[in-house]
Amino acid sequence: MHVDTATGMRRGLARVQRHLYWARTQGVGRLVEEDDLHVTERVRRFVTKWQWRRQHGARPGGAVAVFLVGVQRSGTNMVVRGLERSPEFELHNENDRRAFDQYRLRPLPVVRAIVEASRHDFVVFKPLCDSHRVEELLDGLGTSSPGRAIWAYRSVDGRVASALAKFGDTNLRVLREIAAGGGRDRWQAQGLS
Repeated sequence: MHVDTATGMRRGLARVQRHLYWARTQGVGRLVEEDDLHVTERVRRFVTKWQWRRQHGARPGGAVAVFLVGVQRSGTNMVVRGLERSPEFELHNENDRRAFDQYRLRPLPVVRAIVEASRHDFVVFKPLCDSHRVEELLDGLGTSSPGRAIWAYRSVDGRVASALAKFGDTNLRVLREIAAGGGRDRWQAQGLS
């Protein structure tokens, strides 16, 4: 078996296991909402945006890149769901393989090409694992319109409760590793002095 295929299969299996765990611990309804698995809602949004592009779509090259950043479990999914309802917005969540690889934003030329090809007014990316790169994303993208950033935040108690429910003690273990001088290659440690 080719290494890339084996890696892809391992990642796929890990994702299925993660989703089964979340369905078991938080309920299928929460998983469907969190991962936007409502097929009828997705089709309705697709048709609405397609109709908007036919009637009002902007010329490619004029879209504004918007980076929705923040700490995980800070409410960014809620913001995405709100923006998604407006046809002027093209959304790229962290599970969108065109814009992300393993939840990390693809290189700037790829992101730039997505923005420049869009017929929407705004192209929103949710690079939570790349929040430390906001300055680079805004200054280095090189699109005709300057980019924008939205930093979502939530009360500490709400964010921690949500992170514990979703990820268990993972954040605590990672922070302990970083505090002990390790984990410098982890995304959570990027941008730290």
